[in-house]
Formats: sequence, C-alpha cells, structure tokens
Amino acid sequence: MSDTNTSYRSILKAISLFSGVQGLNILLNIGRAKLAAMLLGPAGIGLNAIYNEARELIHTSTNVGMDTSGVREISRAFGERDKEGGEERLHEAVTLTRSWSLLFALAGVLVTFLLAEPLSWMTFSDGSHAGGYRMLSLAVGFSTLTCGELVVLRGIQRLKALATVSVMHVVAGIVTTIPVYYFWGIEGVAAALVLMTGTMAVLTMAFSYRIERPRFCFRRDSLAKGRTMLVIGFSFVLSGFVASGSKLAVQSYINSHGSLDMVGLYNAGLTLTLTYAGVVFASLDTDFFPRLSSIFQDLAQRRTTICRQMEMGLLLIFPTVISAIFAMPLIVPVLFSSEFSAVVPMAQIASIGLLFRALYIPAALIPLAAGESKMYLILQGVSYISFVPALMIGYELGGVTGTGVGLLVNHTMDIIVNLICAKWRYKVSIDRRLAMMLAAFTVYTVACYAAAQWLHGTTYIIAGLLLAATSAAISGNAIRKRVRKG
Repeated sequence: MSDTNTSYRSILKAISLFSGVQGLNILLNIGRAKLAAMLLGPAGIGLNAIYNEARELIHTSTNVGMDTSGVREISRAFGERDKEGGEERLHEAVTLTRSWSLLFALAGVLVTFLLAEPLSWMTFSDGSHAGGYRMLSLAVGFSTLTCGELVVLRGIQRLKALATVSVMHVVAGIVTTIPVYYFWGIEGVAAALVLMTGTMAVLTMAFSYRIERPRFCFRRDSLAKGRTMLVIGFSFVLSGFVASGSKLAVQSYINSHGSLDMVGLYNAGLTLTLTYAGVVFASLDTDFFPRLSSIFQDLAQRRTTICRQMEMGLLLIFPTVISAIFAMPLIVPVLFSSEFSAVVPMAQIASIGLLFRALYIPAALIPLAAGESKMYLILQGVSYISFVPALMIGYELGGVTGTGVGLLVNHTMDIIVNLICAKWRYKVSIDRRLAMMLAAFTVYTVACYAAAQWLHGTTYIIAGLLLAATSAAISGNAIRKRVRKG
C-alpha cells in the first residue's frame, strides 16, 4: 500500500497548508465580529444573523447546486483542454456556467422581492421587516453571481486566486459593513449586507474575468446543454435548502419565543464553537475528499485513509477544545463585548461536541467519495432533522445555554448515524485504538467542563492552564509518534 494518500505526515501537511488561509480569515473575522458586536449589540447581531440566513436559504435554493455541479462540468472540460477542441469546450463550459449563474441571480432577486412580506411574518411574526427583505433581494443576486465566478476559479484550479479572493472577501466585509454599522446602527444591517455582497461580487469578477474573459449566451439550444448540470445540482439544492432552512427555523423560533438579543447570543455561541474551530477541519473538502475519492475502490486504503484522517483531526481538536472551555470567560468579552457574557455556558458545553465532529466530517464525505449523492443527501437530511428539535427543546428547557446542550446532542447523533452507515454500506469502521482515544478524550473533556463550572478565581486559572497544557502534551506526543511512523 502506498503511503502517498494515507501517511500521517501528508495529512498533517495538508491540514497545516489549507488551515493557513482559513486561520487568517478567522483572525480578520474576529476583528469584524468584535466591532460589529460593539456597534450593534446582541439585538443587531441577531437581526444580522436572521437576514443572513434568509439570504443564504434563498441563494442556495435558486442557484440549483451550481457550486457543485458547475465545478464538475468545468473541471471535466479543464482536464481535457489539451485534446483537440479542448480549449473551446472549456470556454463553452465556463460560458454556460456564467449564463445560468446570471439567470439564477435574477431569479433570486425576484423571489426574495416577491416573498418579502411572508418572510418577514415567518421570521419576525409581523410585516415590519418586509422592506429589509426587499433590500436584501440584491444581496441574494450578488451572492449567486459571486458563487458562479468562484465555480469558474475552482473548476480551472486557480487555487492561489481562490485563496486571495477568500481573504479579500473578509477584508471587504470589514471595510463595507463597519462604517454602515457606525453611522446607522441596527437600521443599517440590511444595507450593509447588500454593500458587502456587492463588493464581493465585483472583487471576484475582477479576478475571474482576467483569467477567463466574460462571455454569455442565452440561446435556448445553448442553455439546454446545462440540463445535466441542473439535474445533478438539484439534489444538492435540497441539501442546502434543508441546512439553511433548519438554521433559519431555529433562529426564528428563538426570536419568537425570546428576542433578537437571544438570537444574537445564540449566533455568537454558534460562531465560537463551529466557525472558529473550523480551522482544524479546513483541509477536508480541499485535500481529504479528493484524496479519498482517488483511492476509494481499494478497501484497505479506504479504511486506512479515513481512520487516519479522523485520528489526526481528533488529536488536533482535543487541546483546542480543552483550552476553549477554560478560556471562554476571557474570549467572549474580547471577541464580542461584555453584553455577550451569557453565551459562555452555551459555548463551553457545545465545545464538547467538536470531538465528535472530528470524526463526523470525514465520515459524512464518504458517500460523496463513493459517488452516491442520494445517500449523502439522506444523511444530511437526518442531521438537520435532528438539529431543529434538539435546539428548540434545548432553548425551551435551558434558554441559550440549553441550545449548547442541543448542539452536543445533535453532534452525538450525527456521528452515531454516520458511523453506522459507514460500516453497513462502505465497510469502514473506526479501529479499536481510535475508539479508545475518543472515549478517553471525551471523559477528560467532560471532567474539564465540570471543573470549569465548579472552580473559581485563582484555582480556576491554575487548573485551566494545567489541564490545557496536559491535553496539548498528550496530543503533541501522539502526533510526533505517528508522523515518525509515517
């Protein structure tokens, strides 16, 4: 068996490489989130979260999975560009993707504008935000145009351009939104989203158009060539619709049963436990997924690749979780403001679930590597179907802190369902060493969480430093051994 795809060294290298840009983006987003929290407060953050999730829901529903199916079509043409007529087929694929992207963008604008009133009633229980949603229709269109150009860059494998655009998007988010928040406060949330997405669209086009000059074709016979792309993409629309719809449903529920302040606190906790920790998992889509796809037919390599990826992810996330649990009381005021202190217990308990996500995310990609998009969609549907009641019940029983328990329950169910599917359908199961490691790390993490609740003052600080340092030493030693092993 070749070590090219399965060695711990190559996995660690890929995680380090692809986490770099993600880490920079997160640092920039931390600054933006801090300024936004200071200028808007929890209510403004909550309103922004609801508007943004609604934008994502409609964008995902109206772009017909282009970010997946479009990449596939352009990538295939790009791989055959050296053959006779290959360059022309590549240009045709790019033109087709851009043409459909523009049509989808216009559809998104129209749908959002027409549904503004129902969306306001659905998310705020009144029609007072219909004007905000009408303004948001432009943000939906800009998001789809940006998506189309990112598809082009991914399809022709311009990774450096993608990395640059990714960073510029975050910078654009800071430059465009913060002045609006400063002058208009919560009243400028919708306008800030429009300005931000519009700037992102222009920046992405500036890069993409220089590489592939803009060409569009709206003849019926030309657009009909994208039928296969649309059919493939439609299944991913369902997944995206369920994902965004579930998140929006939870935010709307918290708003109707609590307040925009509560939505803001919940969204801040979600950002702390999922977005910022996502730097550890940044390489999965870019590196692990194509690597797994390339060796999937070899059962032995399939098992080794998946288990080693899970193991390395678990070793890296373990000290991160322990450090986060004890540092939350310090992190939250720094990243947001003192108004967000109530989110600390929620973020602490939800962080435990990150151990399970280290195994869940690689497991969730197995059906896609196998070419079974329907199974992937079924598993994603099961995940979000459990997500909504878990968080709603959690909020009813324990407020914002209860949503942290709901997230932990959801992560636990996700890993159980996906590991069962992996063993039953793809003959992949975690080995004994990985299972024992997960069990030991979970017990250690729960004990640390309990200590963080019971201890105070100097004792809290000393215990936190010692326990975090111990977890880092355990993971560091294990990683060194595995990297030496290869």
